[in-house]
Formats: sequence, structure tokens, C-alpha cells
Amino acid sequence: MLSVLAVWLQAAPQYRTQRLQQIVNKSGIRIPETIPSGVRDDSIGVFRGHNICLRTDGFGDIAHIGYSLFNQQTFDVFNNTKLLEFIERYLLELDLGISELGLQKRMDVDRVVMVEGNWNMVRQLTPATDVSLSYEEIARHVTRLTIMVGGQRAVITIPSDCQLLLGANAIELEKMACNDLRRIVPSMTDDKLLSNRWMKMQRIRADQVEIVDGGYYISQQIRGDIYLSRKKGKLLPVCSPSSPLRSVSNMMLTGYANRELPMRLEINQYGFKSDTIDIALQQLTKFCENEGCRLYFGFKTHSDEFVTGTLFACNQQLAYTHLISVEFPLSILYGREDVIKAKAYFYIPIQNIPDKFFTQDFKPLKE
Repeated sequence: MLSVLAVWLQAAPQYRTQRLQQIVNKSGIRIPETIPSGVRDDSIGVFRGHNICLRTDGFGDIAHIGYSLFNQQTFDVFNNTKLLEFIERYLLELDLGISELGLQKRMDVDRVVMVEGNWNMVRQLTPATDVSLSYEEIARHVTRLTIMVGGQRAVITIPSDCQLLLGANAIELEKMACNDLRRIVPSMTDDKLLSNRWMKMQRIRADQVEIVDGGYYISQQIRGDIYLSRKKGKLLPVCSPSSPLRSVSNMMLTGYANRELPMRLEINQYGFKSDTIDIALQQLTKFCENEGCRLYFGFKTHSDEFVTGTLFACNQQLAYTHLISVEFPLSILYGREDVIKAKAYFYIPIQNIPDKFFTQDFKPLKE
């Protein structure tokens, strides 16, 4: 199995979504048989006189195709890659007529609104264009993107909907998650590198530990705090039978352990279906990290044998949450090879989770 971060060539391009393959088929562009992983090509083809770009992900899958509108510096400064890639892909989709609804009806169905200006202005953008971008978010609901070029302005509102932004429905997103989890290779990070990482973060001292404040998610009982202790001059996450709750929380939030931790993960899917896969906990935490999620963990029960709780992996820009309920055997802290049992619900729209869900059953971490 190949590492997510490895640069490799694959014999035949794989498309991350069906939509991307539709775009290639309808546009008539030719995709090379071998493409490096983790690259962006701004001139993979041409449609109606406009260059088309392509990006591959860490697996080497084709993860984005659209008009080539923005340069890498713009992506870096803007810090919302998925939103800009959505504009590149969506405009190409409209011009290709991927939907039979027509341009305006398609936008009406998607609830994408051109508040000011028009698509012609956006079509003229290239990576060489001097463009100014800004956006405002109404949490869980909509993003308002403003594009300024040469005194002209286009303002577009886009719903905070991961299915729209990623170009895949719920069924396809769940399959993507399952496939990605299987392909990720769990890796153990060197303690020195980890220690340097924590050293650079602000910490508070409490009960002979140092705490990185990771904030909370909706409820004060669902937290992203990392509990650290000093060992032989290194600052590392607490991982000890003498501090079981802090240790379990650290493992769920970081994947930190001295070995791979086996997990049996049941993935609940659309239509009352499910799929069960055997992975390592580190594959799950790496999957969430790769997606740009922030992690939070809340406890529900604690006995001499098990801790139960829920991991929340939240992606604010794409407005979704992965929700994973876990039963964690405390024997793992003693070196036993027991299995963490978990049940996952992936890509839940944030607006679909009622706030009252976060205020029931979760317990404060007390040791």
C-alpha cells in the first residue's frame, strides 16, 4: 500500500467524483495516462478558448477540473481552496451544460446567486489576472464571494453545502470516505518532531500537565484540548493508565500512541445501509486531518473496562461534520491488542445537527 503523501504515477487516471469524469467526457479534453500525485496543471486542455486546469490529490486521483482562473499565490493568500475550485469547476459545468436544466434553472436549483456582475467577467480571469478576492460567511448557511478586477465587481452567494461544493451526492461522498480510509497508511510520527510541534503552541499548566487549548464544539463538554507531559525533555501527549480519560481523548484527537491501534469501524450509509472496515485509529485521524477538519471529543460513559464517547471532525469551510461514536477498551493503555469499536456518520451537513444534540449525555473530563 502506498502512503498518502508519496509521489507516484498511476497507470490509468482515477476520478475522485463521477462529475469530474462527466466534465472530461463532455469537454473532449484528453487526460494523460500517467499523472503525478499532488500537482495542479493550469493548461490540461482548452474549451471555448479558455484553459482548463486539473489537480490531483495525494492518492494520484483527479480531484479537480475546471477553468484555469486563479494562480497559486491567490489560492495561498485566499486560504479557501475548495471555494475557488468550486467557482472554476461550476462555471465550466454551466458552459458545458452538464445539467439539462439550463444555466439559470441550474443555478436556481443549486441556490447559487449572481448578486452583482455576471459570469462573463469571471470567464475572463486567468492565473495572470490581477484580482482581489474576499468572502463573508454566514455560519452554516451561505458564503458571499466578491471578485474585483479592474474596477469591476462580481458578487456570488453560494450555499454552505458540501455536496454542491464537492460535486458529489451523499452516497458518493460516503463511498469516497470508505475508499480513502482503506488507502491511508498509518504512520508513527517521531517523538522529537511531535514535541517540537507542541512546544510552538500556547499552553496552560494544570495538575502537572500542560494543556493546548483546542476550544470546544457547540458544547463546553466536547473539546479539542491536548494534554501534554514532559518525558526526557520532550513534551508529548499524556498516554498512561494512570490518566485514562486524558489519554483516550489525546489518542482520539491526535492518533498518538506507541503502536497502531486497531479499530473496527461501521460506516452508516444513505438508505439505512452500512459497511464495516478494519483500520487503525491513526488512519481515521489522518483522514480527518487530510480533509482539513478540526477534531473535538466528548465523553459519554466511563467504567473500569471501557470509555465511550463521540469524535466530531468539523470542516467549517465545507459546512460538514464527521461524527464517530466509539467504545474504547482501557486495556489498550496497558498494551493489550484489543479493538476500538466505532460507528461513523460521514459528511453530515452542520445545519442538520440540532444544537440540543450537543447538550445531552456528554460528561466533563474529570480525573
